[in-house]
Amino acid sequence: PPLQQSAVAVDDPQLRWLQEQIQKCDAQNQQLLAEIRATQAAPVARSLPYHTAHTPDDATKRLAGLRQEVAVATEELRLRRIQAQLKAIRPVQSLNTAAPDASTDLSPSPYDPKAGFVVLWDFAMGIPLGAGLDHCHLSVSLLKRGKSISSLQAFPPVPCSSGGQTVDSSAELRDGVAVFEAEQAYPRLSPSEDITLLIQLHAGHGFSAVSAAPGGEEESGELPLVAWAVTELFDQHHNLLSGRWKVPLRVPPLKRFTSISGLNDIVQFHRCGVHFRLLNARDLEMQRDAVMGVGRRQLYRYMPIVTRERQPASDVVRHKEPVQEPKKTKRRKHKEPEKRKKQEKEEAKNPTKKKLPVRKKGPTGPVEVADYYSSDSELSVLSAISITPEPTPPPESPVIPVDEPEVLLDLLGIELWRLKHVAEGKVRLQFSAKRLNGTICKSGEDDMIRSAPVTDSCYKVEVQNFGKTKVVFTRAGLFQDSFLLVEIFLQPYVSKQQQTQAQRQDQAKPPVSTSTAPALAPRSAQPKSTSKSQQSQRSSKQQAPKPQQQQQPGSRTAAGGDEDGNRPPPSRQDAGLYAEERLISWTFLKIFKDTPVQPGQADQPSAPPAVPPTDDDGGGGAGDGQEAGDDQFELDDALHDLPLYSTPVASCDMCTDEKRSELTRRPRYSLRLRMFSESYPHPDLLEESDDSDLEDVTVSPEVFLLHDRAMPLTHRYRDGDPIIVFVDGARFLPDNVTVTKASGRVLDKHYNPVGKDLTSLPYLFSDIYSPHYVPADTDRNKLNSFTEKISCRLDVDEPEIPRTATLALKIYTVDGYSKRIATVGYAMLKLFVTMATGDQPSNDTTSMKVALNEGCHQLRIYAHEPNMKSTLSENVFKNNRFIPCATLLVRIYKNRLAIPGRLPDSATSSTFQDLVDAPAYRDGVYISTTCKPTMGEKYIYNALSSRLAVPAKNSVPLLGDPSWSRVDRTDAEIAEFIKGKLSRSLDSEPYDLDLTYISKYTPNTGIVLSVDEASNLPWKKATYAIMSFSTPGSFFKGEFHDSVKYTTKLDWTSSQNNPIWRDGFWRFRRRHLHFHLYAVIMLQTLDIAFRRNKLKIHLGNEQAWTAMPVFSDGYVFTDRYQLPLFQGRPSDQALEVLRTSVPSKGDLIGLLKDVKKTKPIDGASLTLRIADSRRQEEIDDSKESIPVNRWYLPEEKRNRYTNKKTDKKTMAALLPPNETEESMEEKIAENFRQLLLVTMTSWKTK
Repeated sequence: PPLQQSAVAVDDPQLRWLQEQIQKCDAQNQQLLAEIRATQAAPVARSLPYHTAHTPDDATKRLAGLRQEVAVATEELRLRRIQAQLKAIRPVQSLNTAAPDASTDLSPSPYDPKAGFVVLWDFAMGIPLGAGLDHCHLSVSLLKRGKSISSLQAFPPVPCSSGGQTVDSSAELRDGVAVFEAEQAYPRLSPSEDITLLIQLHAGHGFSAVSAAPGGEEESGELPLVAWAVTELFDQHHNLLSGRWKVPLRVPPLKRFTSISGLNDIVQFHRCGVHFRLLNARDLEMQRDAVMGVGRRQLYRYMPIVTRERQPASDVVRHKEPVQEPKKTKRRKHKEPEKRKKQEKEEAKNPTKKKLPVRKKGPTGPVEVADYYSSDSELSVLSAISITPEPTPPPESPVIPVDEPEVLLDLLGIELWRLKHVAEGKVRLQFSAKRLNGTICKSGEDDMIRSAPVTDSCYKVEVQNFGKTKVVFTRAGLFQDSFLLVEIFLQPYVSKQQQTQAQRQDQAKPPVSTSTAPALAPRSAQPKSTSKSQQSQRSSKQQAPKPQQQQQPGSRTAAGGDEDGNRPPPSRQDAGLYAEERLISWTFLKIFKDTPVQPGQADQPSAPPAVPPTDDDGGGGAGDGQEAGDDQFELDDALHDLPLYSTPVASCDMCTDEKRSELTRRPRYSLRLRMFSESYPHPDLLEESDDSDLEDVTVSPEVFLLHDRAMPLTHRYRDGDPIIVFVDGARFLPDNVTVTKASGRVLDKHYNPVGKDLTSLPYLFSDIYSPHYVPADTDRNKLNSFTEKISCRLDVDEPEIPRTATLALKIYTVDGYSKRIATVGYAMLKLFVTMATGDQPSNDTTSMKVALNEGCHQLRIYAHEPNMKSTLSENVFKNNRFIPCATLLVRIYKNRLAIPGRLPDSATSSTFQDLVDAPAYRDGVYISTTCKPTMGEKYIYNALSSRLAVPAKNSVPLLGDPSWSRVDRTDAEIAEFIKGKLSRSLDSEPYDLDLTYISKYTPNTGIVLSVDEASNLPWKKATYAIMSFSTPGSFFKGEFHDSVKYTTKLDWTSSQNNPIWRDGFWRFRRRHLHFHLYAVIMLQTLDIAFRRNKLKIHLGNEQAWTAMPVFSDGYVFTDRYQLPLFQGRPSDQALEVLRTSVPSKGDLIGLLKDVKKTKPIDGASLTLRIADSRRQEEIDDSKESIPVNRWYLPEEKRNRYTNKKTDKKTMAALLPPNETEESMEEKIAENFRQLLLVTMTSWKTK
């Protein structure tokens, strides 16, 4: 705009001359404006759309560009000279300074790194209101070569409103306007032409700025990303590109690695663009009070693309045709070094004589022409024409140095362990070292920003194991207040159902119109075509290499990077992990420990900062400054479990231990890592992080009620008194039962029957998992009119009943898998108790005072039949395996008159007059002290209580005859069908039900496993067992991704070829339910020698291994198994077979018969116990009578495995002199771990 004339006397000749010069400049400006109008009025350019406008030929384009450049540059220089002369003549206060002028020049200027720069976010235009976007907010961060170097700062949301519907309103204004009026400062930032500003626009409908502001704890209230852009900040001379800029926003997805010129290939989001002011910190006070708004949108320009020295110049500003003369170019390249050498020699002779930088005449940068179609006046067109001269810094403006680091570390590394309680998916961790003032520390010449390799751990639920991956910084320049910022990016797994649902939601959204827009400058200012060299560079960028595999521990490079630890471009599959919207959480860790100030230290003057050594110093150490080993800088190298915080990332001044409480923490999220320096940490075996015992949980009273007898029994029983027994039902039977029945009889201590037998069937309308039993000979048609509380009855009216009599009950079912009849379990109840002690009588003496065990009883169901060699009593199952949560409800009464709630004879027919109602379980009348739930049973109770009830009437299709259930049947027909299925056939004996299928596996409780003993080993040495899961099988591959367990408590009384271990159960929690998960156990011998009064322990050459499947149809195998042993250690081929298949009919040897170097050891076997962690009490050490499951032994050779050949020599014979069992156990535990690490290293090398 033309300068305003100030009130100055006309008599002054110098001012008169200046006014004449101003008038001449105005006339030339008018002439230049007329030429621009003529250019705009071209019929081809006006009739075609913007993105398809015809571009004139090269000669016309060069001529127009040169004419505009010369004219504008000349006038601009003249105006600046006139302004300088006016300021020298007249004082500044003579001008109008009432309010700051918004049109003050903000051209690129020298940058002060200490003060930094400021961004004033004014407004956004072109927001499509028709798409339901009524609120929006900005999120901004700094990037360097596509990597984030600052936290993502989100501004408060603002409403989107219409800017008016006048005739002269622009299209962007008619769409929607959002006024931000936000300010963002970046102090103490080193300039670099690679630093860019990432702008994200989040918008949505019905957003509450109070309840769901960005950064809150509720993620459901965050606005989605609708548009984004990237803009430059510095030119090649490190000058700040200050000015008023407008940047068009692009449609998602966000592409952080896209070049500035490559933004043209991305479609613009509607007509949306953001308007902001970029200025140095010293200009903030002048621009903060300036009146800016939508009405002055003409003052904002598209930011020009900064011309790099390494990039070819644009065709618009090229003054000469590029002449390709390879020979001349080569000669010039050889001559230039000779000229430089001569100049250096002359400068060395005359050091005081230096040439000042000479500014070239004429414009040297690209001329930027604004969008003509958005101009509202002639002045806007004139003001939009600007020139970008070569921004050479003047010699009088010195460069302010950045603070030198206080300590320089040759090596700073982070060892990653695991990330807990995150969703399933791919995880990427980004590390950056920063200071509290926001600056990024340096690693050599680069910023301290590294990314760990993408992790896809799939063998633990909500746990990402990094396998002690190491991220390394070399030549790290740090400060006392430096901290490590960790950002976690997650790309969650998306199932096919979720993908389909997302596609339907996208189709249901209203369409949003999009249009192409220039990246940061108009299309007329960009080159029309690219050279072959440019095309080759672009194609090489598109073909980015995939991330490399993790490097060996001990390598000084970061995993997946080059020698400096730089991360390669992301692969196409992992590209989503580098988008800002994938950031789910963050945390920080102070690098150095807090050291107290020594007395008198505060009064001493501070030492000058250390200068980092250059490449010529030879590296190593901390240079001439503060050394890394001083007490002032002590690295915090402890193992940390860092809490994670909600996004967005807080400002750097919040990253202190004192302000942690002010941050919003993610519940239960944690990251385990540790830092190291000087040398790499020694490798060590990974411990199981979740091996703690189960926590106590509560059980609902509807599920289990603990009740005991209130008063002791005092009524003496006499011979001849009738006894009535009711079997009401069962509760919480296993998952693999269908319909069940209960049979029972009274037996004396020698297993002789007393009285009649009891037989029952399930009530048709009761749940098959908690059935109610009714008499087997009941008329089903009449039974439907009664409640389900009518129970099965047994009358014991013998004249003499033995005092040691016991009620024995047995439960049958039709197996849901095999469709055959099987035995669920057994239950025992004593009929009499002694009046003195309340125990079961030990003999049948009639003179003994006994009482009938009257009342309601809840009995535990046991798995296997009792040992017939022992005397029958209620305690015969004391050491037997029980079925968790499975119980029977039984009632005993003395005579008919003592029966409560007896039905009157007139109410029913004679067939049902003796049947009574069973009490409700919630009334708490059943004595349940003998089946008090264990800790694991409480978890199972809560799981089984959520099962869907299946009435016995509807379970007919589960019985293996689907054709019978296709026809409508009456209740009587269904009852007879069930009765026939539960009847024993003469040619088959019911087998014991497989107790694996009690309750589905839950990862939170996990698995337990115990290696107990080995049999018939072909050697006589001290043998120990090592266990690791086949997924991932890291131990046998020499990796540290998974934990390893090994035995240390050898039973020294066991024979040398049949070792026994007493280590007990190992717990493994959060394991994924993998169909082909195996527990691989390897046996390793130890050579124990005592030479020269020194104990030496070495690994022997003898090895053997076996594998145990863990899961079956979603359940954990729970039993005691005997497995065949194979020679050597498991090969990679054998592990691959186990990873993809399961043994058919338990034939483990047949599964591995085709694997090379895998031969079974004849007769040698390993016995172990495996169980669901909730069922550990079923098969613990107290259950000695648990039979061994030999399903995985070859049937034709089972005799060879069962016949144990015991050697006379025990393990104690291997003990060195003067060594006890306890001392030897401690020494072996110390050495065995180190020996395993050596073995793993050798396997990894091979």
